[in-house]
Amino acid sequence: MKSINKFANDKVKWFLIPAFTIIFIIGVSGCMHNLSHEKEILAHLEQKYGIEFISLGFEVGSNSVMNCYPKGGCPEADRVKANIRVFSDKNTETEFGDTYFGIIIREDLEAEVFDAISDLPLPMKVFFDSETNFNNIFDSTKTYANFKQWRNNGNPWRINATVTVSINDFDNSEKEEYANKIFDIIEEDGFTGGIRVRFYSSEVFEKLTRTNFIELADDIVFSRNLNRPS
Repeated sequence: MKSINKFANDKVKWFLIPAFTIIFIIGVSGCMHNLSHEKEILAHLEQKYGIEFISLGFEVGSNSVMNCYPKGGCPEADRVKANIRVFSDKNTETEFGDTYFGIIIREDLEAEVFDAISDLPLPMKVFFDSETNFNNIFDSTKTYANFKQWRNNGNPWRINATVTVSINDFDNSEKEEYANKIFDIIEEDGFTGGIRVRFYSSEVFEKLTRTNFIELADDIVFSRNLNRPS
């Protein structure tokens, strides 16, 4: 009986050793692949924008989409999503994409939206979701003025932003009415895309930043998909 058990154990052992070896090799290969892509992406971003970027690692389950941020920036507020695609059928051509230009223009874009709604009476702040991939249309030599000209020339682009509003005594119907006013004004100003409106007490409103405005909001959020007026 002992000899049978020993034979069975040896058989399992000789099966597991190659299996673990294969898994180890695949894991090491994947890590080396990610490291190679990470270096390529960081080098591309530095060449494109003239600044150094710090890697935050690849997204779970991906070896082509990496999160990073500009050196000296905030890893949370200034997070950049960068990707790499290698086309083996195109003589191993490599294509890059990133969202950093959205960070470059976000304050100007937020100011433009705020200016459009600034005649409304309640205190407001605008936060632009900068994770928009501009597909290498813009680099460090381009400004918000270049972006506006490109947008006004009819190129398809959709805003993704949140307007935060300070209130103390509105009920939900009054909040919805105020949100609709905001949507109408921004749409009439020529923006397309997704706009959300969130409301806060005046005390909380003073503490809002682009990294905490979602977690500090109440459960009610108003949203509209804007279309350019005909």
